Amino acid sequence: MPTIEKQMLVKATPETVFDLVTRVEEFPSHVSLLREVTLTGPKTYHWSIVVAGIELSWDGIVTRRERPHRFAWKSLSGQPNSGAYELEPTGNGTLVRFRMEYRFQNTWLEWLLTPVLEPLMNRAAEEAIAYVKMHLEKTEHPDGGQPV
Repeated sequence: MPTIEKQMLVKATPETVFDLVTRVEEFPSHVSLLREVTLTGPKTYHWSIVVAGIELSWDGIVTRRERPHRFAWKSLSGQPNSGAYELEPTGNGTLVRFRMEYRFQNTWLEWLLTPVLEPLMNRAAEEAIAYVKMHLEKTEHPDGGQPV
């Protein structure tokens, strides 16, 4: 099962970071791989991504919501995955750790998509965590523009 791990120091309190990373419906605007994230229940979401022209989707549930330290999820149906944001206060802000594991339901699909999906998933994780940093620190966007 491939695993993605990223971390970044964000100059904001853990509470502020937590409040942003739990607004997952906003992430498709900032993460190129995400097509849609829709709230479907009190703790459930429908996710969809497009990889090499193939749409992959899943329904997920929030498994832990411990403000301001941990936000975790797992898939209930569709593409199997699980992950978490872990937030640790530091003297300069918050250390944000992102971890996600995923696999494919279909061996053929896994063989076909892993070489394409792995770098894209890494980039998506980097975009998500960079969005948190840019949004909360109000730094310039890599393309020269200001954060939204």
